[in-house]
Amino acid sequence: MFNKLSIVNDCLGLTGNALCNAEEDGSDEWRVASIAYEAAILDLLAAHDWKFATAIQHMTRLGDSPDTEYQDEYAKPANSLSLIWVRVYGQDVDWKIVGNKVLVSAGDAPNGEVTAKIVLQPLPEQLHPLFVKALRSFVRAGIFGGLNEDHGEARREREEGEAYIQQAKTKSDQEQRARPVYRSTWLRTRSTRKAPMPW
Repeated sequence: MFNKLSIVNDCLGLTGNALCNAEEDGSDEWRVASIAYEAAILDLLAAHDWKFATAIQHMTRLGDSPDTEYQDEYAKPANSLSLIWVRVYGQDVDWKIVGNKVLVSAGDAPNGEVTAKIVLQPLPEQLHPLFVKALRSFVRAGIFGGLNEDHGEARREREEGEAYIQQAKTKSDQEQRARPVYRSTWLRTRSTRKAPMPW
């Protein structure tokens, strides 16, 4: 099953760390792995077009931001893998995901004026295998660096994740080149110059 908790626990187990019983359980394991997961998702979405569906949704304010760099805390839209942008009154603003919250400075804007373009949580059959492999590598890299303090393994996992992204790009390029190009018979006839008739 593909969800944040299952990915995090898989990676914690493979790196020799204790598992989390639930999201946001207050443990160091969750804190480090969650940060690694969110960063990995953003890196993966920026690095390649995985053909995931997107939508624009209004965001709901929860209260004041616990981070002094932002004013407001909003609920991360349900069924979202990540965010592409956040806008207040139609203008792009800076934002940060912390767990299931989105930190942003929206001033006095009502909920209807704070929107986000989200990447919808894909179904298991919609997931590219290389996306999942790269995600796991990047999360393990964050855990190795942040929990285990094994920076050599962290670097190796990071390089492995980047290699998976490159494989996905290469495969996509090959599929694009192999796609047959349709050319209308009518257009081909129009573009063929006929020899003049002898009379």
